[in-house]
Amino acid sequence: MLTLRDRFEAGAPLDITERFMSFAPIEVTAPGEALIRGDAAALRLYYDATAWQPRVSRYPHVRQDATRTTVHSLDLRHTGATVHFELRAHPE
Repeated sequence: MLTLRDRFEAGAPLDITERFMSFAPIEVTAPGEALIRGDAAALRLYYDATAWQPRVSRYPHVRQDATRTTVHSLDLRHTGATVHFELRAHPE
């Protein structure tokens, strides 16, 4: 398991986004959980659903070899002056 932690403090509330990008599709599977499923493996992400609001997006992308593909993002959004972020990643 991999754990990522981030802390941020400001004098006034701010909109904070923690963004994770992937070539594999990302799906929010339950409150506080997301799944990145590739061709050969999957990775489950765990975060605090009481503090972070998820949004999954897709973007067109052109690779270095000029082929077109799609990249996926998971944005975890929070508004506050103090942020304590923790994400746990566990292979499936």
